[in-house]
Amino acid sequence: MTIAFFRFDYAEALPSHSDRALSVHALRGLVAVLVMLFHLTIVAPAIDSHWADFGMAHHAAAIFGFPAGRIEFFFVASGFLVARRHLDGIGMRGEARSFLRRRLIGIYATYCLVLVGVLVIGLTPLGYRSVPYPAASTIVHSLLLFGTDPHDSVLPVAWTLFHELLFYAVFAAALFNGRLGGWVAAGWTVLIVAAMAGHDVPGVPDYFASPLNLLFLFGVAGAWMLRRGWVVRPDVLAAAALLAGAALVGEHHALSLLPRGSQSLGWGLAWAMAIMSLMTSERSRIIRVPRFLVTLGDVSFMLYLTHLLLLVQLIQLLAWTHVKLPTGVVVPMLAVLTIGVAIAGHRLVELPLRRHLRRRLYRQNADIM
Repeated sequence: MTIAFFRFDYAEALPSHSDRALSVHALRGLVAVLVMLFHLTIVAPAIDSHWADFGMAHHAAAIFGFPAGRIEFFFVASGFLVARRHLDGIGMRGEARSFLRRRLIGIYATYCLVLVGVLVIGLTPLGYRSVPYPAASTIVHSLLLFGTDPHDSVLPVAWTLFHELLFYAVFAAALFNGRLGGWVAAGWTVLIVAAMAGHDVPGVPDYFASPLNLLFLFGVAGAWMLRRGWVVRPDVLAAAALLAGAALVGEHHALSLLPRGSQSLGWGLAWAMAIMSLMTSERSRIIRVPRFLVTLGDVSFMLYLTHLLLLVQLIQLLAWTHVKLPTGVVVPMLAVLTIGVAIAGHRLVELPLRRHLRRRLYRQNADIM
């Protein structure tokens, strides 16, 4: 192990190319569960309208109702994982096509399947009781993951995927031509900074200039720093990440002086340090990731896409049965059922779909060659 001032080289402990970033993968699953629990606090009032024992729902809202920091993780982790896998392909034109195909298989196929399922359910007695069926324009924007307002989407949580596709486009540009990608990323950063400074950019959707988009670049920077060996000791990084997170929580509750964009950047920096700390510890085998957390990471995307709609549907179903249960039973039951359905959807639908699409793409590539 080579040690310099605040610089460590863990190359001798690396498990080479078989490394899957299991620690980041597991953390993605845990954060997806936290997002689900946060949304559970939103639907808790609906539970209390049908079941007694308000206390459980009230305590759940107090514990999990703090909204900041969760979504920011997914932006940083996405940038980190994409860059970690594809940094070596920057400037190689063929890699851009391969990258986009992999992303379409990994995200877009599952998303479209869930989207179509939700639209079909919406035509049945189980769907859309309290809100109208989505307009045609909303369905089109949802299918394309592109539009002027990412919150105008069939799936309430899909707004983050609008940002994700923007990042994929920028990263694909870098894979196609490194210099082009650098200029596009620089222009994107200038656009975001200008918007944060209060300057309007006519003709550009607001989410293009959201500070959340910078968090993708935080993740890319973290992957690049790890690749170069510019890594601080994991314990120092972990302590800095915890202190930053605690400061942001305290500022939010006690002062609330920072604008939302600055808070997001602060959380992005904290998550980037946490991810680099975890990856350094994993590579040096300081930590080992339990299998159940890896499984949770595997189902995180399906859980993220389906959890809010599943919670609403389960509440409607329980209300229809007129079964009166204490909220202390209903809230944990809803959480367990939602995670269970996500695991089943991942194993029975998402994995087979990905395998099928990969086989078709590889077969097409073989035919072309």
